[in-house]
Amino acid sequence: MSDDEALLALLGAVRDGDEADEPMDSDSLGARLGWSPTDVASRLTTARAQMLIWGARVGGNPGPKFVDLELTVQGRRFIAAAAATGDG
Repeated sequence: MSDDEALLALLGAVRDGDEADEPMDSDSLGARLGWSPTDVASRLTTARAQMLIWGARVGGNPGPKFVDLELTVQGRRFIAAAAATGDG
């Protein structure tokens, strides 16, 4: 899976959780996507650095861990742009 594919999967899972009124956090993302805690932490770090997601950072290993994740406007645009080009 490429970095962009993984990022789209992560953003899609956050969006799906929000639409289902299921608050997403690091642990629920890992369960939904079948990723290790280390992979989730790494992908969340990337998404947050690009301002694609927002969430409250909490303690835990491996860090960073987040709760109450939601997409930002930029995150929604990233998903829309991928869908428009056939990547998502």
